[in-house]
Amino acid sequence: MTPARLADWWLRLIARNDLPLRGDDTGRFLPWVVAVMVFLATLSFAAALAVGAAANRWQHDLSGSATVQIADTGTGSLDARVAAALDLLRRTPGIRRADPISPQAAAELLKPWLGNAAALADLPMPRLIDVAFDTYQVDTVTLGRQLAAAVPGASFDDHRRWVEGLALIARSIMLVATVVVVLVAGVAALSVIFAVRSGLAVHRDVIEVLHLIGAHDDYIANSFARHTLWTGLRGGAIGSLLAIGSLIALSHVGRDAAPGMLPGLQLETLDWVMLVLIVPLTALLAAATARATVLRALARLI
Repeated sequence: MTPARLADWWLRLIARNDLPLRGDDTGRFLPWVVAVMVFLATLSFAAALAVGAAANRWQHDLSGSATVQIADTGTGSLDARVAAALDLLRRTPGIRRADPISPQAAAELLKPWLGNAAALADLPMPRLIDVAFDTYQVDTVTLGRQLAAAVPGASFDDHRRWVEGLALIARSIMLVATVVVVLVAGVAALSVIFAVRSGLAVHRDVIEVLHLIGAHDDYIANSFARHTLWTGLRGGAIGSLLAIGSLIALSHVGRDAAPGMLPGLQLETLDWVMLVLIVPLTALLAAATARATVLRALARLI
């Protein structure tokens, strides 16, 4: 459809409506159906956007990073073994940084899961070394074997294996969310088709009179499309407001109830704009579905 034809269709769509569509009960529940559909679609799409952004952050933050754990085996000085591990790491080509993590800092990292750091005093805490490396230069498997052989109780934990698992989970969630959005769109279209067909049956006499006085099928189809457009906008606005309010509330609840344990709902400005655009897109889809349904039904009446 060219821009000129699209503009012409829009002008005809917002023209005066001579069909008494607002006075019948065929579409009484359609705004609420659209509201529920937009609510579900917005939540699903927001989940996909948030999970995708979180996966990108995880990949950016954890790729090329690792943690060396040195367990307290009870033999030899733990500080000496930490120093030996640091010496081996810093002499390895491709290691960008190797910094020991103090026991106090490690306790702070565990506080969201285990509570006050004082409760950790009796636990056999391993010593940790934070490592950053070039993924193209360092063979993590070989480096892990060298560390285990040179430093008793040392293990090399490459974060990439965690990133790959998280990325797989993120892709699965995004796929499920996409399927939900598609199903919601399908249900909304079926609801519009049912409401429009009911309206055609109720207003059959009026439509026949309009045909007798020279009204074209496009005029009648645009009347139904216009009515469905405003219905979709009203219902979609309700569903969108409820969904966005729920998202904001969930983000605050998750942040306050479990700080540091759950990823926050971090959506960019463009993401919020895309969520809001679900409303007009849903209304346009409903209008287009109504118009196509009316034209198909009128063609069978000729």
